[in-house]
Amino acid sequence: MKKYVLKSITFSLILVLTVSLNACKKDKAGVAPVLPPSSSMSTDFSDFNSQGQKGVANWFHAAANITVWNTILAVGLAVPVASFNEAFNHEAVLQETNRWMWTYSFGGNKEYTAKLYGTVNNDVVDWEMHISKSGNYTDFLWYTGTSAIDGSSGSWNLNEKPSNPKPFIAIIWSKEDDGTFNIKYTNTVSGDKEKGAYISYGTVANADLDVFYHIYNKEKDNLIEVEYSTSNKNGRVKDFLKFKDYGWNCWNADLQDISCE
Repeated sequence: MKKYVLKSITFSLILVLTVSLNACKKDKAGVAPVLPPSSSMSTDFSDFNSQGQKGVANWFHAAANITVWNTILAVGLAVPVASFNEAFNHEAVLQETNRWMWTYSFGGNKEYTAKLYGTVNNDVVDWEMHISKSGNYTDFLWYTGTSAIDGSSGSWNLNEKPSNPKPFIAIIWSKEDDGTFNIKYTNTVSGDKEKGAYISYGTVANADLDVFYHIYNKEKDNLIEVEYSTSNKNGRVKDFLKFKDYGWNCWNADLQDISCE
């Protein structure tokens, strides 16, 4: 009798555990992966808008180099950034292929259609963005990416455009528990003399100069470093080719050149 009771209890426990595990798997499968943050693809460089700023040599040198990349990214990533930002306004649907799909129209006249796919592979999510434009192209694979399942880090690889579907920009990004963020854009254009050039941007917690930029010119093999205060607007720049030394060159809150302390 005791054996029978024990067997019954054991069977019941196994049954409960099996049902619970299957329920957990089902619940997990029914939740769409976390979208990477919008800042994983676009960065606000507006504090370094160099238009109309003359006679402030140190700040202007930093701004001019940042503006070059800002222009490249603003133009080249306009459609990809718009397509990704719109995804946050829509719900994903689980496909029979066991991947999630966000689909929607975007653009000023809703002339574009996006299909963003996310596939969970253990602790990583694989991303694909297919974009169509009425009368022009259909399901162009504009970019791919990966991200940690908790949305803390990842990468993007972007092609240039439908008429030239070749690698254009690679992005690596991460965000930390203290709220700081890092992102790096690298030129991946085959045959370009600046292939391998990059700009990286990051924030620094509890620092007077709480933002930094690193700008690498591949052809000249030169690194420009910039550190900047988002609240006071003062900062400094380091560029051996420009200043003929490895020291910092500073500006104050009025963007005027000053001696570095």
